Amino acid sequence: KEYLPFLNDLRKLPIHYQRYKIDKYLKRFNKALENISKCGAERFEECLSLISEYKLYKPALKLYNERRSHEHHVISNLYGEYLTDIGNHKEAAIVYQSCGELELAMTSFEKAGLWHHVFITSTQLGQDETHRKEMAFKIATKLKTQSQYSVAARILL
Repeated sequence: KEYLPFLNDLRKLPIHYQRYKIDKYLKRFNKALENISKCGAERFEECLSLISEYKLYKPALKLYNERRSHEHHVISNLYGEYLTDIGNHKEAAIVYQSCGELELAMTSFEKAGLWHHVFITSTQLGQDETHRKEMAFKIATKLKTQSQYSVAARILL
């Protein structure tokens, strides 16, 4: 008796959304993700909520594997934010770079201490020599405060 209203509500929904609701109820989140991804753009926000709530970033990127798609871009940004929040700046930078968010990638490379990649990304962004020199000075100053004098010297050369 307690499931009858739930089942009646499900009957009114499209088949993939029905399956999503059932899988989510049964805590089969990977299957729920597969089913909601088949529901189309009108359910994409709900899909993003599921991805964020249950940390389904990698399976979501596999499902939305068309790199140039809007959905792949949004999920990649969400994954990059998550990686940044947990302090995995190197992986965040790679994710941001893969979806074309070079500014965010450069910031994450900087936080990860991957100075070589910071300058490569700066060049990809088309930043001028003056900006790169300012950035080099800023990075070198930060490194000096961390007693990494030889790395700071290499950057300034």
